[in-house]
Amino acid sequence: MNNPNPKEHPYNQGSHLTNEVAMGSNKLSITVAVAALALPLTSTAQSYVAEDLNPSGYAGSYMYRGSASQYAGALILPGGVYHAGTFQNSNWSDLHPLGSTESWAYETLSGTTVGYAVFGGSAHAMVWQGTSGAYSDFHPAGYDQSGIAGYQGRQMAGWTYMNTPGIYHAAVWTSTGRHTDVHPAAWANSQINATDGRFQAGSVSNSTYSIQHAALWQGAAASFVDLNPTWAATSWANHVLKNVQVGASTVNGQTMATIWTGTRASGRSIHPTGAYTSEAFGVSKGITVGTFTAGPSMPVRACVLDASFGFVDLHKFLPTNYTASVAYGIDPSGNILGYAGVGGATHAVIWRR
Repeated sequence: MNNPNPKEHPYNQGSHLTNEVAMGSNKLSITVAVAALALPLTSTAQSYVAEDLNPSGYAGSYMYRGSASQYAGALILPGGVYHAGTFQNSNWSDLHPLGSTESWAYETLSGTTVGYAVFGGSAHAMVWQGTSGAYSDFHPAGYDQSGIAGYQGRQMAGWTYMNTPGIYHAAVWTSTGRHTDVHPAAWANSQINATDGRFQAGSVSNSTYSIQHAALWQGAAASFVDLNPTWAATSWANHVLKNVQVGASTVNGQTMATIWTGTRASGRSIHPTGAYTSEAFGVSKGITVGTFTAGPSMPVRACVLDASFGFVDLHKFLPTNYTASVAYGIDPSGNILGYAGVGGATHAVIWRR
């Protein structure tokens, strides 16, 4: 199963999902003190119904984030071309702009969908209204590429890219298209993966991406907070809601799901005991979702990673011919959004309680 991810596509800062499958054959031992909240790998009694939402006529699909039964994602044409799409009322809408070679949608709120589309080899931040495909190009002047990864509370957030010298800058937009560069000057690269309308979460890195730290902003470069835990070598934040950030950290090369509440010191592992790797991708109403692997070279499996709710292996609710899965988002009603591998293809999936 391919695992394109908003924080990695079209730029590549290290394919965390792919690395979880391809890690070495020996389980790594943790040799430093880790602030941890242990979750047993055995699932709780929570039950879900998984539904494959791949539409007829498309080779595959992805589902990321949304609310009120409106979800953003991507549709894959039989020829392998990716089209931004939204799912609502049991139907997909193809939002792909005319003249674009590739497009992705990452979050939908109240009929507005954000993502990017590629024109002439360059990604442009895009905002779609409704399901007709009508869009506004939010690409800011002075940058070569851009994309929007999150939208909440009239605020949009993502990244811009400059071909020379080849760097990414974290960016926020108002709902009317006004762009603000929030890149912290002490770092070579920065990106935002999500916003809750007040806080923005993502990561910063050096020029070679060998150092990567989870990051938090409040709409301005001066508000930047380095979230990398003292016990971790690297980290990144994938989502934020009401000053709760979720993502992952690495210790001795092992990826572990991590949660923060606005400070470096608050970072703690929510890695399930007995898992090989884990990563958190979404949080809503105290429930965190993401992935885990059971061992080296094992496929990723969608899961719930939450101390009060309990660990839930969501993959077990899929038919046995599904080989891998990712839980990427969770809506206010508790529906979990993601995708799964089946028959060599990737299909959008929703898990409902």
